[in-house]
Amino acid sequence: MDFLSFLSMKEKVTNQCLVMNSVSNVARSIRYLNERSITSIRAFLDNDDAGRKAVQEFVNTGFKVEDMAVYYRDFKDLNDFHASRVREQQKSWRKLQIQATK
Repeated sequence: MDFLSFLSMKEKVTNQCLVMNSVSNVARSIRYLNERSITSIRAFLDNDDAGRKAVQEFVNTGFKVEDMAVYYRDFKDLNDFHASRVREQQKSWRKLQIQATK
């Protein structure tokens, strides 16, 4: 769901994306990225111990990591953040519709 939220938040995705369905796939992801000589990544992982540990594993392996979780630090994950934003937008639109009908 996080990747679908990411796609719905972006107008266009121009970078390569690797989706891990679990942080248990970090080692496989590291091998995959190394095989393709990728040295820099943006990580959109959960705001929990497992997500932070996964980011640290990438860093310890030599990747330059931009931890994107800082942008949604008050939420469990990117999907939770996105869903919250959508709900707020819907509330605002409803208020505008009510005002427009008065």
